[in-house]
Amino acid sequence: MPGAGRGRGREDDSDIGTDQEAAGTFETLRDEGEHFVHVKQYKKAIESFTKALEMHESDPTCLVRRAHCHLMLGNADHAFDDAQEALKSEEEGKMNIKALFLKAEAFYQKGDFENSLVFFHRGNKLRPELQEFRLGIQKSQEAINNSIGGPESVKLTLDGDLSFFEKHDDKAKLQQKARYSKPLQRKEEKKDRKKPDSSSSDSKTTKELLGELFQDKAFLEKLFDEMTTPNNDTGEYVKDRACDGLEYLNKRADFWRQQKPMYARKRDRQQQSKSQSAKSTGMDPMQYVLLRLEQIDEAQAQGKHGESLKLCHKTMKRVEEWSERQLKNKNEVLANLHSCMGNAYLEMEKFKKALEHHEQDLEIGKE
Repeated sequence: MPGAGRGRGREDDSDIGTDQEAAGTFETLRDEGEHFVHVKQYKKAIESFTKALEMHESDPTCLVRRAHCHLMLGNADHAFDDAQEALKSEEEGKMNIKALFLKAEAFYQKGDFENSLVFFHRGNKLRPELQEFRLGIQKSQEAINNSIGGPESVKLTLDGDLSFFEKHDDKAKLQQKARYSKPLQRKEEKKDRKKPDSSSSDSKTTKELLGELFQDKAFLEKLFDEMTTPNNDTGEYVKDRACDGLEYLNKRADFWRQQKPMYARKRDRQQQSKSQSAKSTGMDPMQYVLLRLEQIDEAQAQGKHGESLKLCHKTMKRVEEWSERQLKNKNEVLANLHSCMGNAYLEMEKFKKALEHHEQDLEIGKE
């Protein structure tokens, strides 16, 4: 029955073709999601990764990337679920470091700083060379200290500390006294409202935390001082509003200190100054190229396509001066730069130039 054998063979080929088509679709959806992450369109990226996961359930890469997108959108619960699922899908004895990091970040974003600290420590123990886990430990510890106070805020004695109960009793007495006070007395107490204490940092640190809002804070402090002895109800109202604004800005400064502590800001400034002086320090060609490519990707991710093009042209000019002996994989670097330039022109809707650079990328790839 030769005919039957041939029919069976065609059927098998059809099944193989279907599997290859499905695999291709999965790869396409995953790459599409990566593109949306790159341009910071996280909602579209989540849609692409979700469709990809419908085809390959529990794929750890898609789960990790989708968890990252959820975190960027502030959906800590969804990010936690995806990170947890990615950790379960891994083989026994093999830990998905990225999923572990995202799980710790999800705990931190939910305000569960204790569990966040635990998982940052766990990741640091597995991969001590990664800076992300060390920074996570520091910011979680700082958030805990800002929330409940550090060890120095608690003093234990053999006689016992009853200050909590004394404060509670004093507060209850004050509330009871305020409840039976006359309206005129309450008005007098309102006039004695003091200016809120600044957040627990110096002026320079507060300025870095608040950014442009620091000028508003200075204006409100000046306004409050001018209204120290208001002559009428309008002045009292303005003084109260200035006090409310100062309280809000102080709370925001404390919050931003937890979200991005000063050691992280200092690290960012050091990295920025390092990147600016990279060319003048005469670093290794490969290190220079990697640093430049990172700057180009960051500029494109922020939507600064003109700036990324300038970086591409400068880097390409420098790379062309080097020989293949000085820079290994020189052609691959040039192809990568052409691809970046093509993407930048594409985002700027200059399609002819985008096509030219992508064709050059293709030609180098063929060679």
